[in-house]
Amino acid sequence: MWIQIPYFCGHYHFCTEVGNVEALKMAKRNVLEKYLLVGTTGRMRDMIAMLEVTVPDFFRGALAHFDGLDSNRAHLRYTKKKIPPNDQTLSMIRRDDVYKMERELYDFVNDLFDAVFKKATNGTSKAEDLSRMPLQYHFEKIKPT
Repeated sequence: MWIQIPYFCGHYHFCTEVGNVEALKMAKRNVLEKYLLVGTTGRMRDMIAMLEVTVPDFFRGALAHFDGLDSNRAHLRYTKKKIPPNDQTLSMIRRDDVYKMERELYDFVNDLFDAVFKKATNGTSKAEDLSRMPLQYHFEKIKPT
C-alpha cells in the first residue's frame, strides 16, 4: 500500500520508510510546489481537459482523442470485471495506519484538483467550460545574446 506517498515524496531517506509521517508531509508539499496538476484516474477526462487548457501546445486535441477512443480502448476509462472486496477485507484495510496515510494523500490531491477545476470552470465544474477559459500565460524561448 505504500505507493503514492513515496512517489510524491521523492528520494529523501525517510520517503521509503513505510508509515513515516514526514514522508506524507513532504509528499503533500511536493504536490503543491512541484507539480502543475495532479489528478486521479476517476477524473481522467477532467484532468485531460485541464491539461489541454493549461499546456495547449502539448495537449491540444487530447480531450477529443480521449472521447473518441473506441470500445477496444474502453479499459482506459473503466475497470473490466471489477470484483468488489468483501466487508472483512475492507475493514482490515481501513484500520491500517499506512492505508489511512495513503488515503489522506489521495483525499488531499482530490480536494486540490476539485478546487483548481472549480476555479478554472468558474464554478460550473464542467470540462466543456474550460474551452472558454482565456489563456493566462504565454511562454517564449529566451535566446542568449
